[in-house]
Amino acid sequence: IKIYNMKDFNIPFFGDEIEVHFVDNAKIGQQKVLGYCVPGANIIYVSLKNFDGRKLKPIQIKTTIAHELMHVFLNSGEYYDCSQNEQLVEWLAKCIVNTYGDSETF
Repeated sequence: IKIYNMKDFNIPFFGDEIEVHFVDNAKIGQQKVLGYCVPGANIIYVSLKNFDGRKLKPIQIKTTIAHELMHVFLNSGEYYDCSQNEQLVEWLAKCIVNTYGDSETF
């Protein structure tokens, strides 16, 4: 996953694809969030700016992508209770970014 150009991209996933879209500010209703996945679809939206309008650092964007991917992975495997556990999802995302975050492809 090459995020340095901040262009939308797709990730292959079990014969399908996960769409990743970058936006200035992702929102659920009127609430600003760093990212979210569309329930029932393999679509992720990721904010490029934080809540006060400043650009996010690449590490935060990578962590948000990984976090939302965890939701997609867990939901597709029908691990809904795990997907709703934000602490677990965030921990898994941070583990992935810590392990692979400096590689060219993530």
